[in-house]
Amino acid sequence: MGLRVKFLGTVFGLAFLVSGCATVPNETLPENFDFGEPPENYAEQTKAYFDLVLKDPASAKYSYVSDFIKVQCHTFVLRGSQRKLTFAGWARQVAVNAKNSYGGYTGPKLYDVLFNKDGTLWNVLEDEYKFGLKGCEAYKAE
Repeated sequence: MGLRVKFLGTVFGLAFLVSGCATVPNETLPENFDFGEPPENYAEQTKAYFDLVLKDPASAKYSYVSDFIKVQCHTFVLRGSQRKLTFAGWARQVAVNAKNSYGGYTGPKLYDVLFNKDGTLWNVLEDEYKFGLKGCEAYKAE
């Protein structure tokens, strides 16, 4: 191979590698996106969810530790690809303390409860770690 072909191959190879490091903006909400109102029956919906997943739901004690915030969640994709919007709505953090199989309280665990803009429960994420893993973040108008 000639020197010119090797040079062009090197240039295109480097350009390809560098383009993979480029950041692409996330898919965003329209400026006038309507989040609706925070749900009024959030406590009932939250309790109904935990009634299905706790070993002793009757023992559960709920403490809401934050006000509602507007959130948006995006998919996780390869670097250099646009992250698609998967959810936009409301979230409120709740601490739940319930008895385990041995009859003792386990201590409060934090959950982020996410609600659609129509007020229905969308998902429950355990603590902030999972909140970030799901690609969720507080909504900030740009």
